[in-house]
Amino acid sequence: MGTVVDKLARLSQTKADLRAAILEKGQAVEETDPFAAYPAKVRAIPGRDQINLAREVQVIAANKIQVGDTVYTISGDYAPYLRGGEDGALLSGTVCGAAFSPNGQILVVAGSFQGKVKVYAVDGTKLTYSGDIEDPPALLPKGLAFSADGSSLVVGAGSDANIYSVQESALVPTGKVTVKSISCVAFSPDGTVFVAGSANEIDVFSVDGTTFTAAGRIDLRGVQCLAFSPDGSTLVAGGSSGLSKVYAVEGTTLTEVGNLYADAEGTALNGVIYAAAFSPDGSLLVLGGTFTGRAKVYAVEETSITYISDIYADTEGTTLDFGNVAEIAFSPDGSMLLLVGGGIGWARAYSVNGTSITYIKTVGGDGSGESLAISPDGALLILGLSYSSTKRFAVRYTIDGTDFSFPTEEYASAYKAADGSISEQLNNLMESIGIGYAKCSMEAEETGTVVVIGEVTA
Repeated sequence: MGTVVDKLARLSQTKADLRAAILEKGQAVEETDPFAAYPAKVRAIPGRDQINLAREVQVIAANKIQVGDTVYTISGDYAPYLRGGEDGALLSGTVCGAAFSPNGQILVVAGSFQGKVKVYAVDGTKLTYSGDIEDPPALLPKGLAFSADGSSLVVGAGSDANIYSVQESALVPTGKVTVKSISCVAFSPDGTVFVAGSANEIDVFSVDGTTFTAAGRIDLRGVQCLAFSPDGSTLVAGGSSGLSKVYAVEGTTLTEVGNLYADAEGTALNGVIYAAAFSPDGSLLVLGGTFTGRAKVYAVEETSITYISDIYADTEGTTLDFGNVAEIAFSPDGSMLLLVGGGIGWARAYSVNGTSITYIKTVGGDGSGESLAISPDGALLILGLSYSSTKRFAVRYTIDGTDFSFPTEEYASAYKAADGSISEQLNNLMESIGIGYAKCSMEAEETGTVVVIGEVTA
């Protein structure tokens, strides 16, 4: 067991080793502090969910940061939120629409933020902001639609359908057509017909390149959504007070053939219809809105559209708990359906098997969903919000089967902001790996190295 002198020597060495370990963890401990004070020092050492005060955080790779002796690998994107300026600023304001070009190389996002419409170059799941749209609309956009060949984009706003020619990643204004208070827009699948829904009517135009020629008008009050069937033979219009019209399409002629109902008994839909989407094969139609049930599935056979079932919040048949369904999209292969709206989570994902639509999972967090877009290859999801407690209004996910995750290949290229402080990117990066973030200010010593000088919390 050794002598008393040996034991005291070991105790002294243990105290010295423990003091060194506590100092390494950033806690102050004096040589004169009694051994009895050490337990409190140990308890004060932050765990993995905190960064110690006045510690350097070294950015050592695009997806790695080092805190003290520990290297953390980023498992998710530092910020899965779209930014809309060269300064890396988050989009600030409601995102009311998003659309991918048919070739998947361009994403446009419209909203109440400065510039109204943002343009992004798309490379796989990587998005690069390329600028605001030229000659943006003065009012809040209410509809986005690319033509089938991707040569034109229409942005509806106020009484104008603003037409842009797509030239690589640039969108060049080429004109506009005037309607009454646009709420939604759509191109026919072959791109030869354009329709705009408004408070009082559906306006129909024939399309030749970027030339739009008025071809007809249907008086219909309160139109909120328009959807062509994949073969272009049918147009569905939905809107206020249960408005649900089905039209046969022949060229630019729309002929009303019926209504859509809330159930097999022919009960009228008792709320606003905000969204309509056909499955890629044209066999299904889904409506979403504020009516009872919030989302309904219909079987489609030419212009005959018949109620099948409601869509539920879970596999137990619980009524969908969105306050409303704002937009609907099928995956390109038709195997998945997404609903976005206000309620629990931003969006709900469902598997599609024939006429069976089964809940998979909730996607997103606190806020109210307003819009969504899925890339043509089915690899990327954009969710636009009208309310977000974190003030982040456009969120992106990669899609792998039924798995939704944040992209990992993009990280901040510069962590030092123009004013010398640390940009929000680094705050988000540190937060995303669960080691906390500076609640107060951060100060840059040099590119890639920061010192946390404010209060730090998990």
